[in-house]
Order: sequence, then C-alpha cells, then structure tokens
Amino acid sequence: MWWDSVLVFLQNAWLPTLIAVLAAYVIGSLDFAIILSKGVGKSDVREKGSGNAGATNVLREHGVKMALATTVGDVGKAAIAVALAQYVIFPLCGAPAYALHGAYAAAVFAVTGHLFPVFFGFRGGKGVTTMFGAFVVIQPIIALSCFAAFVTIIAISKMVSVGAISAATLISVVMFIAHKYWANPPLSDFQIVAFTTAVVIVSTLVIVKHKSNIKRILKGEERRISFKKKEGK
Repeated sequence: MWWDSVLVFLQNAWLPTLIAVLAAYVIGSLDFAIILSKGVGKSDVREKGSGNAGATNVLREHGVKMALATTVGDVGKAAIAVALAQYVIFPLCGAPAYALHGAYAAAVFAVTGHLFPVFFGFRGGKGVTTMFGAFVVIQPIIALSCFAAFVTIIAISKMVSVGAISAATLISVVMFIAHKYWANPPLSDFQIVAFTTAVVIVSTLVIVKHKSNIKRILKGEERRISFKKKEGK
C-alpha cells in the first residue's frame, strides 16, 4: 500500500523535508512587490490600488519596469527555494532518492510564503508568478507552456485574474497527466499521489486568493489591465 511508502519517506527524509519547507517558506516570504514599492516607490503597494502585493498592482501604481522587476523577483525566489531543496538540502542530508519529493514540498511552501509572508504581516500576493517559478525547476516544459497560456489568456481577455485562474487550473490537470502517463521512469502510486497533491494545493491556494476577482468577473466588474503608468508616477 502507498501508506507504507509514506512511512518509509518520513523515516528516511523527515529532516531534509523540515529544513526544505522552512527555507522555502522564508524565501517565499520575500515579497518583491512590497520590497520594491517600499524601497523604490517609497510606499507600500498594499495601501494603493487593488491592495494586492503583486505585479499587477505594481504595474498600475509604478509602471512596467517595476512590475517586471517584481515578476522576476517572485519567479526567481520560488525557483531558488525549489532548487535548493532538490539539489542541495536533500543530497547533503543523505536523502537524494527523495529529492524530487522535497522539491514539490518546497514548491508548496514557497507559494505559501508568498501568500502569507512572515516578514509583512502575512499579507502577500496571489501567487501565480511564484507558482510558475516553483514548478519551472521541476517540470520546465509544462510550467513554461502554462505560463505561455497565462500570457495568451491575458492578451485576449485583458484580465490578469482570468489568466491566473485558468493557468492554475491547467497546470494541475497537465501535471497529473504528466505524473501518471509521461514520467520516465514511471512514478510509483505514492509519488503520483504526493506530487499531484502538491500541485493541486498550490493551484487551489492561487485560485482561492483570487476569490474577490472571481466575484467581480461574474458581475462583469473586473478591471482590465493597462500598460500605461499612472500619471504623476
């Protein structure tokens, strides 16, 4: 039974898992929308516009350059957190066989840190770019394909939230298919369940964080994106 695999995993990899998820949460808590808006814009982006600590609100309040810097920072921190778990922490702790398990665990906690950052009163962003950054280390082709879908949907709808919700849903479906049918070598039942659960947790967190956007979309009141910097900024 796959439960036996869980027990074996906990016996052999509890320490690197603990280290990896704590490191990922701390790294994920480095919210670049807040850091850059306070450092460069001299104000907290959460107190302006939509109140969200994310690249879209930074774009509206501070322009394209800072929004791009925010995106790079949020993608990069998640990628670093996951790579650290997979290629450093698990091998150094003598559990390289479970490195991929650690990577998925780190992905969950990197996104959680972004959504609920310990450094900023647990008020973070909505996690879509951090999600891509986490999974691009594990499944680069899938993550980049879903990012391309994210950008395409935004270009068509002019609504970042629609792209984010669609991409979060898509990445769960495609990753499950990859785990079950495309993995080489094939994954065990435990791995399929564990890895897919991690992806679903991340995508669900991202979607739930967009609940207010979903309500506005249904009412036809969701704001559309513009690449123009606000006057006076």
